[in-house]
Amino acid sequence: MTLRLQALFSAAAALLLLSLPQPASARNYPCPSGPGPGEQQIGVTGGSHGIAATPICAQTGGGYGYGDGGPDAPQGPASPPIDVDNFVAVAGHPKQRDVWATWGQYYLGASEKVVLAACAATMGEGCYIMVSGKNMSVAAGTDKTGITHAAFAETPRKAKDALSALCKSRGQSCKVIDVFDAQMRSEFIEVAILLREDFDREGVWKSYHFPKESAVTPPEPGQPDAGFGTLTAQDYVLKKIKVDGAEVVSYSVSGTWLMKREGTKKEAKKGLGCSIAYLNADQRLIFAGPTGTRKESGIMISGPDIPAVPGPLQATATLTSSSGTQDIPVVILPVTGTESAFILVSVDIDATVANFTDTTPYKLVLDGNTVLDMQVEGGIKAKNLMQQCRRGK
Repeated sequence: MTLRLQALFSAAAALLLLSLPQPASARNYPCPSGPGPGEQQIGVTGGSHGIAATPICAQTGGGYGYGDGGPDAPQGPASPPIDVDNFVAVAGHPKQRDVWATWGQYYLGASEKVVLAACAATMGEGCYIMVSGKNMSVAAGTDKTGITHAAFAETPRKAKDALSALCKSRGQSCKVIDVFDAQMRSEFIEVAILLREDFDREGVWKSYHFPKESAVTPPEPGQPDAGFGTLTAQDYVLKKIKVDGAEVVSYSVSGTWLMKREGTKKEAKKGLGCSIAYLNADQRLIFAGPTGTRKESGIMISGPDIPAVPGPLQATATLTSSSGTQDIPVVILPVTGTESAFILVSVDIDATVANFTDTTPYKLVLDGNTVLDMQVEGGIKAKNLMQQCRRGK
């Protein structure tokens, strides 16, 4: 059984051990006053929404992409910037002639949360999201009857034109309240990985427009807001940087679904070479289907709580999932060159995937100890994609 399972997961192991980008060196950091002794500026970040660009420095003795030859040694280029989505949300109320808006946010849910919370604190029930989205401009205005309108487009000018057209279509002319411009921006990977949580927590990029009579005042730069949300650095990198051989198919604060296809086109048409993985922090679940060289399918489980073993070990574990709780045979295999291990479970992959629900708990207990405990989200999309793959589509 051990040898069959090892063969089963020979290809899926590549998905488990994907070469994810490593966190940047802590030597790269914001330096608002510019580089000091032993430092050099490697770029800037920000510079939008009325906030000055912040220099990013590195120690000249080494760092991410740099040599260790001292300040006079040739320096390698800074890592390239990556595009970062810019979210905007505008909330209104039937009895309010103004709007609550925020832009420069990292998350759509956070954007909507902060404006709805501020509106509700002022107006009570009846607040609603007028427009929300990413990388666009939103124009808000009121007509002569006091009704508020909002429209969006690629640029501020086009957003104003869209607002004018919207108001005219309703037999009104509108006075523009303001235009909220949320365009995609670039950030260095060092900043994105090292400082993203601080930026989100402290509101470095966020901008606001609240009515004068708002019971909640807009947070000042550097202050958190009600929409604070977090993502792990790993999730962020997976979303923004293409992982070789795998496609990011679903992404949330709870985890990331990756899909991998392998084999020839002929094998793909037969539904072979399909595997899908869910990553949540340092826990991973991989559901691997048969390929052109093996008929078996199963689940690979990885996590820090799986006990290290000197060699392959057969055991019985208790698995809780959407289909209930059951005792299952498993094989524990060591990861070569480390003190970690992973667990293999032989299953009917099609039956397993068919039981996916949008939110699925996975808990695995081994020898009385919980070695996996995660809530899988986005399971319906993962199921549909895996089933399509298995149908050869």
